[in-house]
Amino acid sequence: MFELGFVGFSDGRIKIRKSQFRQHWHLICTNLLKITIMKDNSKLLFGLLIGAIAGAALAVFISSEEGQEIMDELKDASGKAEKDLRKALGSFEDKISKGKEFATDLEKKAGKFIKQHTR
Repeated sequence: MFELGFVGFSDGRIKIRKSQFRQHWHLICTNLLKITIMKDNSKLLFGLLIGAIAGAALAVFISSEEGQEIMDELKDASGKAEKDLRKALGSFEDKISKGKEFATDLEKKAGKFIKQHTR
């Protein structure tokens, strides 16, 4: 059995002596924490690198003539969508006001009907 301090490896299995484990548990926790932090940092750095590359590629594309044409088309399409949405919203508001008028009128008619038939 090959021993490294308090950990021994034999037949692919890890063997830890309880007494040594109790003495060195903080070393185990510290090393596990370092490994975890290193993995998280490498993921973060990789994500930042990919984001920077994507941002640079987008900036180069948008600054080209083709990119400007696409941006102009997007602006036109968003302006048209805004007009259509405002028109639909106005139509919806008209229908709501007509519905309120109908409900008010129905309430008045129902009140008159009840007064006439309850005397």
